[in-house]
Amino acid sequence: MNAKEIFENNPLMAISFMISYQVNEVVTFGNETIELIDKSFISSKEIDGKTSALAYRNIWLWTLASYEISRTLDQRKEIFNEPFRTEIGELKKAISKLRMPFAKHEIPGKKGSFTKTEMAIKGTLDKEIDYLFIVKNHRINFKSLFIRFRTFFDKLTINDLNLELE
Repeated sequence: MNAKEIFENNPLMAISFMISYQVNEVVTFGNETIELIDKSFISSKEIDGKTSALAYRNIWLWTLASYEISRTLDQRKEIFNEPFRTEIGELKKAISKLRMPFAKHEIPGKKGSFTKTEMAIKGTLDKEIDYLFIVKNHRINFKSLFIRFRTFFDKLTINDLNLELE
């Protein structure tokens, strides 16, 4: 397989091996987190506390990692063609709403404030099972945020990058 074929199969490799690796690991971690969320619901009235705590831990760590990836790429957004150039900033902004309370225990936009992130469980076994976070009147559910992250990178092709490849 030549370099062009490698980059066509994994366009992030054209940017950086480490970014490519980190995105793949964060996507894998997000998929594992969704499995934990789903397993934490024993029934519509019962939750496995240990599995729920593991899911929450994973959401926390996934949020920090996915934010750093999106921030790094947004700082170098000139590597993307539109619409990805705009979308990476929007993705970073969406993740940052959850990242601030997790990383700094602050409400976004209120430096020095101290907040407790509210976590509520949304849905039942018959409907969407997910964790819902409410931050500064924003309702953020993990699965939607993760799917947005994963989809951004899934739909990225080598033609979406503003790079000259040999």
